[in-house]
Amino acid sequence: MVSQKGFNGKKYYGNWWDWQVGIPQKFIDILMIISDKLSSDKIQEFTKAIQSYIPNPYQQLYTKPQNVFDDLAFIPNFSTTGANRTDLALSVLGLGILQKNESKIELASNSIKEVFQTVTKGDGFYPDGSFIQHNNIPYTGSYGNVLIKGVGHILTTTKGSIFEMNSQTVSNFVSIVEQSFIPFIYQGTMLPGVNGRSISRAPKDTQIGYGSTTMYNLLIVASLAPEKSQKKLQEAVKYWMQENPDYYVNNIRDYNDLQLTLSLMGNAAITGDTLPFTGTKVFTSMDRFVQSNSNYMASLSLYSQRTSSFEAGNGENKRGWHTADGMFYLYNNDGVQFSNSYWPTVDPYRLPGTTVDTVTLQDENSAFTTVVSPETWVGGASDGNQAVVGMSLNKQGTKNNGTVLPMNLCAKKSWFILEDQTIALGAGISGDTTASIETVVDNRLLNKNYQYQVISNKGTISDTYEESQKIGCCYNLIIKVLQLVIISQHLPTLLFRVKNELELMLT
Repeated sequence: MVSQKGFNGKKYYGNWWDWQVGIPQKFIDILMIISDKLSSDKIQEFTKAIQSYIPNPYQQLYTKPQNVFDDLAFIPNFSTTGANRTDLALSVLGLGILQKNESKIELASNSIKEVFQTVTKGDGFYPDGSFIQHNNIPYTGSYGNVLIKGVGHILTTTKGSIFEMNSQTVSNFVSIVEQSFIPFIYQGTMLPGVNGRSISRAPKDTQIGYGSTTMYNLLIVASLAPEKSQKKLQEAVKYWMQENPDYYVNNIRDYNDLQLTLSLMGNAAITGDTLPFTGTKVFTSMDRFVQSNSNYMASLSLYSQRTSSFEAGNGENKRGWHTADGMFYLYNNDGVQFSNSYWPTVDPYRLPGTTVDTVTLQDENSAFTTVVSPETWVGGASDGNQAVVGMSLNKQGTKNNGTVLPMNLCAKKSWFILEDQTIALGAGISGDTTASIETVVDNRLLNKNYQYQVISNKGTISDTYEESQKIGCCYNLIIKVLQLVIISQHLPTLLFRVKNELELMLT
């Protein structure tokens, strides 16, 4: 590979990530496995090409057109942040170990200290537990997971060596992971509101899906944690894992995951019998809210001047336009909402909780699109099991593929979160449109196994299902028009295609 023109450390094409993270980390893993079969000269030869792409954890290549080799070009006056920093640091660490280069190992270790420190703007962890990547995107579940995995591997690898990080720095890292991740996990899976554009990726075969990655990463962090925090993290992970232990054993990423998982499940001192997070919490710095109790979990996705409404990029999440227009997630143990086939089949103009102008939009194809609001009045306050959340929704200036839309929908939206009920209010809803302006109460995935009985003045509309008895809605009489739409469609097979194009094959 390193002898081929274009792959020898002098040329590249396409996405920077492939050349600085994806390929190098796999290549380094292979060299680690076979290093005892290679001479020192061969190892130096093979790693020399890699280090040209990754001279340090701070420099990032430009993304170039596909299939046209070009000279290496690093972004000037730029330094990597967050998960991208830890990814590059992991590559540099591997090079340092293979080359027996202490300065590279030290460079990799020192470079990640910055990602532990809380920030007040841009990428990273915030004091309230928010995690931002790409400047203004809530990304705890995606890039956040990459970050803690990378940090965990680096800290584990250097533990007990002269490069080991001091205990206080490690303790600070563990603390920020606890408050940032645990509140966003429901039955072992990360809430979609903090997964950014990755919600459009094909899910795993079970409800747990990408959540398994979080469980393994939390176990890595727990292995580094002080005793009290270690027990807290292990108790949390066991609580979620023991609902489906075979899944976690059969879907491990590597031997380390297997070892940590089996050790946890066999540890009788860790009972995992308490819900890891209960109560309410407002993550102001990324405009997210969560409520959790033994009966259900709820979450809100909002956006403002500081937080983008969605991100599209790499052909992903092309229809995420309204996912932060007050989207209300309600998990009630039916096991299918917001996972599996929810995202490719839900109407992107009618997401639960949102107030929207339903005018038709084009699939977003701009590179890493973000859309912020001119409003700052977005946020809330929480106290125990109760909270108040508000949002000044303003769609003026919304862009679609770089073009500003003639959209002027404005509204004041409020949520009063109580125990076992949420009061949602909308006021000052106004705007001009060629389509319709709607507020969507709910939009739940139905199939032959999960039917919700809908009772209205028209009578009973659908079959009953146990979980349907646990949701009820009451509407204020000032509502002028209330439209209930039930769509019943059999979709036997759903296939996600490359670049998140959905193909329905009816068989």
